[in-house]
Amino acid sequence: DVDDGEVYAPMTIGPDEVPARRPRLRLRQLSDEELEAAGDVVERLGAALSAKITDAEDWATAEGYITALPHLLYDKLQPYSRTQPQSQQPSRPLRRQRQPAAAHHEQQRGAERRQGEEQQQDVGQQQQQRSPAHHRRRRGKRKGRRQRRHPRQSGRRTSGTQQRRQHRQRPPRTTRHHREHRIDEALDELRALERASPQSRPAIAKARRRVGRIRGALDQHLLRHQFDTAEKACVEGILERAQAARTARAASTTATTTEGATAAPAQTATAPSPGEDVDGTCPIPADDLWRYFDGVNTPRRDFDPDNSDGEAFRTAMARLPPATQCRETLTEAPTADEIETQLQHVRGASSPGLDGVGYDTYQRFAAQLLPVLTAAFRRCWEAKKVPQSWQVGVVRLLYKKGARDDPANWRPICLQQAIYKLYTGVLARRLVRWMDANDRHAPGQKGFRAVNGCGEHNFLAATLIDHARRKHRSLYEVWYDFRNAFGSVPF
Repeated sequence: DVDDGEVYAPMTIGPDEVPARRPRLRLRQLSDEELEAAGDVVERLGAALSAKITDAEDWATAEGYITALPHLLYDKLQPYSRTQPQSQQPSRPLRRQRQPAAAHHEQQRGAERRQGEEQQQDVGQQQQQRSPAHHRRRRGKRKGRRQRRHPRQSGRRTSGTQQRRQHRQRPPRTTRHHREHRIDEALDELRALERASPQSRPAIAKARRRVGRIRGALDQHLLRHQFDTAEKACVEGILERAQAARTARAASTTATTTEGATAAPAQTATAPSPGEDVDGTCPIPADDLWRYFDGVNTPRRDFDPDNSDGEAFRTAMARLPPATQCRETLTEAPTADEIETQLQHVRGASSPGLDGVGYDTYQRFAAQLLPVLTAAFRRCWEAKKVPQSWQVGVVRLLYKKGARDDPANWRPICLQQAIYKLYTGVLARRLVRWMDANDRHAPGQKGFRAVNGCGEHNFLAATLIDHARRKHRSLYEVWYDFRNAFGSVPF
């Protein structure tokens, strides 16, 4: 627990002062007793920190306690994690306490085993004492029961070989999936059709199309299973196969044209070959990456709505209706209900930030952590600040395609702390609700809204295509992909 007199200083963040990232906290499968004990620990920790955050005299003191919340939670739950330190392994006195009970059960099992052996010996002696006539009578009775149970049928007798020939069927194949059984049957039918009537080309073509459809369904099923179980490996395999296809096409082109022969070495030198072992590490120096992404995310010029280039912005703002609805969403502090709703909508498997505490931990102990989260978010709302540690994220680079030494071919993914994303998620829900209530969203805008805009656009596009096909009309659709969409927006 947190002592009453203990004070946590706010974390100082700078270019040369970045905390090390902790491995993710993964809780093991807990029993009811362990889950109750862990809940008590988290509840005591949350109550102590909640009181300290509420009673803090200034923002610096409150920031220290808010920063310490995920780190203390990480340390308190280490005994219940999958990989726990040696000092926190379950103690051996529990095993010594169970030894008398285990010895008692072992003695009972030994006594039962000896009693069973004695009974078997008595039964064996009784069987040896019985006469041979007794055994003959027993065999006769059993034979009579078998005959009465299966009476002999009258009429023409059929041998067992003939019966087996009449009911003989193809033995079932041992397959891992019903689609594999379908592909086996389709291949058997295709081979039988080719042997029986090779001149029937339409029937053979139809059977081959059926085999192709089943193979496509099987490949799609395997691809979906691989994507669900190993998403990264699946995507990397797709990209490698696409790169191999492009390399093959480029090689065929270079064999016929002179220009392609001079360009082929440049492509093979910059892009990895399909068989090359790529570990996913970016070979670009950190300084070059910093300069590139800093230039990409920095606007070329500052936007001032009062200048001449802000005329369109001022005109659009003047046409908006007055904001009279949901004013409390912009003035009141976050509530416990909003935080609980946000916890229910986040994805527990999302990667954590520097503290190593993911959404799953907050969801598992939501009832115990809700008071301290409410106190922390209220303090951030009142101070109009967030802790410095929340503003630091782990940036991972994911390779897309092309030359690996080009920063444009790497997609940056920022991993931030789950507690910070919970806070910003609550604010984002409030802002979206306020904008919807006051008609601040354009009818054509589908991003940053509560509805699934991407799914709606796809549905409309598919509907238009189907309508054009039925009516035999021409349809033109234009899709724009903005390069550096987020970094090019002036702010």
